[in-house]
Amino acid sequence: MAVEVLTGLLVAITAFYAWVNFRILKANREQVEALLRPYVTIRTLALPKNPIIYLSIANTGKSSADNLRLAMDRDFYQFSDTNRTNLADLHIFKNEIQCLPPGTELVFMLERGFMLFGENNDPKITPLQFTITATYSYPGRRVQETTTIDLETYRAVALNTDALIDQLEKIRDSLTKLGNVG
Repeated sequence: MAVEVLTGLLVAITAFYAWVNFRILKANREQVEALLRPYVTIRTLALPKNPIIYLSIANTGKSSADNLRLAMDRDFYQFSDTNRTNLADLHIFKNEIQCLPPGTELVFMLERGFMLFGENNDPKITPLQFTITATYSYPGRRVQETTTIDLETYRAVALNTDALIDQLEKIRDSLTKLGNVG
């Protein structure tokens, strides 16, 4: 009878170890997938000493985002001009993109900050908030992510200046003065 109890205990311990190893294997597989998968990142950009706010769509992951579909929930006319480009009508928002390779970044001009927050801004033409949905796949997975762009966060924000740009401008001014002396 003691042998049966020990055998049963050994079977239970072996089953527990098998379960723990399975969980570890699954966690490792998920970590590797998270490291190697594509990530379609949608964000706004503001560059130093530049009044234009940009929209960036990038694959910041390590593999291609396949069968990418992007959709905007509203129209957005660049520079508040209905005769210019409506981002929602661009090829990338109307058609499936077969592959967005890792490291690829697409940057679109939106509008100058002072115009976005001016009293004449029409939210039907240049909304301060809109949503972009990205649907894409990679081996074994299909992902849908929604990003809300809120341009209101740029209201009354002073854009940082780049110290290198400031120094280069000082050098340019000095060289211009030297050129005007002689």
